[in-house]
Amino acid sequence: MSSTLKRLAVPALVAGMALPVVLAAPATSAEAGATVTRYSGVVTLNARTGVENRVTFSANAARELVVRDTSGLKVGPGCRRVGTDGTSAVCGSLSAVTQVRAMLRDRNDAVRVGVAEASVIDAGNGRDFVQTGAANDTINVRDGEGGDRVETCGGGTNDTFFADAADVIPMSCEVRFFD
Repeated sequence: MSSTLKRLAVPALVAGMALPVVLAAPATSAEAGATVTRYSGVVTLNARTGVENRVTFSANAARELVVRDTSGLKVGPGCRRVGTDGTSAVCGSLSAVTQVRAMLRDRNDAVRVGVAEASVIDAGNGRDFVQTGAANDTINVRDGEGGDRVETCGGGTNDTFFADAADVIPMSCEVRFFD
């Protein structure tokens, strides 16, 4: 083999062996449990199937909407990551948010809405816990099983709930539909 060919072959061989190492994801990285986005005034958290989510919507000192999920967040358009643990995002000023949504899928999930914006919550399957804020909310905990619990309706005057007969819904909730 000529010296020119050897000079070209060795780097190509080394690069070929290193390429799979560069492309492979680290073994310790975990896929986020949910994705959060903001389009116009609507902030949506969309959970991944097979993950137990613990979600909060709250306000920070700057009156921005903070979304947190202990299972990890993938941050989409309209939001930005905050902190270093991968569980929190800020999705803009509360004054521009008209609604928060959470689609929780399966498992035993919890969602707490600690802001006064309207919320739409679909708790999915599992034994779920829901607490909403002070606006008119729509909450679906209906999954064909009992065991879901809605802690509070918040302060809305037209909160709507869809639940199974064995779910726990406060009597103060305005509109309730049971299977």
